[in-house]
Amino acid sequence: EDVFAIQDEITEIIMDKLKVALDVEEKKPEEQHPVNFEAYDLYLKGRYCLNKFEMDKALAYYQQAVEKDPDYALAYAAIAEVYTVLSTGFDILPAKDVMPKAREAAQKALELDPNLAEAYVSLGLVALSYDWDRKATRKYFEKALELNPNSATVYQWYEFYWTYMMGDLETATAQLERAVELDPLNFLIRIRLGFMDIFKGDQESAINKFEALYDFEPNYLLLYLSLATAHALKGDYDKAFDYGNKMLEAGPRAVASVGNMGWFYAMTGNKEKAYDLLAELEERSKKGYVSSFWTALIYSALGELDKSFAWFEKACEERDANMIYLTVVPVSDIVRSDPRYKQLLLKMGHDNLISKLTR
Repeated sequence: EDVFAIQDEITEIIMDKLKVALDVEEKKPEEQHPVNFEAYDLYLKGRYCLNKFEMDKALAYYQQAVEKDPDYALAYAAIAEVYTVLSTGFDILPAKDVMPKAREAAQKALELDPNLAEAYVSLGLVALSYDWDRKATRKYFEKALELNPNSATVYQWYEFYWTYMMGDLETATAQLERAVELDPLNFLIRIRLGFMDIFKGDQESAINKFEALYDFEPNYLLLYLSLATAHALKGDYDKAFDYGNKMLEAGPRAVASVGNMGWFYAMTGNKEKAYDLLAELEERSKKGYVSSFWTALIYSALGELDKSFAWFEKACEERDANMIYLTVVPVSDIVRSDPRYKQLLLKMGHDNLISKLTR
């Protein structure tokens, strides 16, 4: 609340100056829609929550923004962005439910403003994590860059294309570095830079990046996951489980949190705890949606390949957005050498990565 109070004061000062600017500057045709300062303030609060990975709060603020101003294109694009993250983040929702809503919101944004880069970003995210359409994903992001080459948001999410669809970690890293230049205080972008090191196998560098952020935001849920993952892959399991438990304790036991912990336990040979978490996911699936991806991943680390691939197939059928991680998640050579792994890549349109990822 204190943060928002300060933000309100800053926003008021900015708005006063912006009102003067709008009064004296001649508007371009695409800028004819008047600024609704209440809606803009709500939008800023939504961005703040998004960067904190508080997706439910972010969505609520964006929805309030369009209630204040039904023609606010940027807020519709932001709603679309949150929906895509909700299907792959800690508060996982079924992609089949939220991705059509994301596409609809992005298209609404383009109806209101055909030159809005953020709307094309959201369409790119839908194409990437739901349609699994490599050509369309690049088209949307390139259009977004053409419209706004100085948008941190564009570079932030374009990284996903280079990472998950192209396997080009150097280009992906360059996207994030440019995003940091444009938005140096964005924690999500800086965490992703750490994950680039994880994907490249440099866990020590990743840990250094995460720990530097930890000094500023020690209770950031996504940071616990990041540190747990890096320490687990480094082989420092005590620290991995310490951060993993903090992740579970910091908020609701999100499916992704439980799934990752089950994966860590399975990788370290602690089968009993891995099976306990599998049982938890199964029990929760009786009451609501649970991503099949995490169950599949735990079984893969346990070496139960038939069960693992059965769950991966189920995730494909559900258009589970978490399946995009399959191209970078460190699964065992036994998994990669199994013909069913190649078939999963083909189903997701990753024919370009088969020679690189299969054994």
